Amino acid sequence: MKARKRSERRTYLVAAVMSRLGVTSMAVAAVYYRFSWQMEGGAVPVSEMFGTFALSVGAAVGMEFWARWAHRALWHASLWHMHESHHRSCEGPFELNDVFAIVNAVPAISLLGDVASRYTIWTILRASRMGSSWDQRSWRRSVAWTSWKRSSRESARPSDGFVRIPARRSPLRSVIPAQPHGWGADDQNLQKGFGLDARA
Repeated sequence: MKARKRSERRTYLVAAVMSRLGVTSMAVAAVYYRFSWQMEGGAVPVSEMFGTFALSVGAAVGMEFWARWAHRALWHASLWHMHESHHRSCEGPFELNDVFAIVNAVPAISLLGDVASRYTIWTILRASRMGSSWDQRSWRRSVAWTSWKRSSRESARPSDGFVRIPARRSPLRSVIPAQPHGWGADDQNLQKGFGLDARA
């Protein structure tokens, strides 16, 4: 009996260590792939990548502390009649203690989604303040972001979904060549004739 318990504990320890290493490796790979794919071969921002990974680690540590407290104050107290099956020999693929895994998965997934959404919103707002462009490939179909420029903000429509800022380019602007030293009098008159602002 003792040998069986010792074997089960060893198996559980190995499975726990392997699962944590696997989840950590997937988190590192996902964070690195996200930034490297978004930068399109450019320099990867190490600080932002570390911040994203730190949020994931913080969520995991928080859930671990919650599990330690709940195991001592709840599962071995008022909920012992459900947790007791975990300390007995498993006679099938499932046990009553598995209910805790399902119950704890709901707030865990909710917290991870909340952290991810808050970080995404923060990144979008920062990009809008910097006047830069959001990722054209991965987010254009779902969030429909384009350039955050003053001329483009005016053409945003609420009916486009979350925030859609379509590109605002005049086909006539490509016909008129840009002047390196400003517009002359004739060029300004030509621009006004086409209805374009010479200062644009």
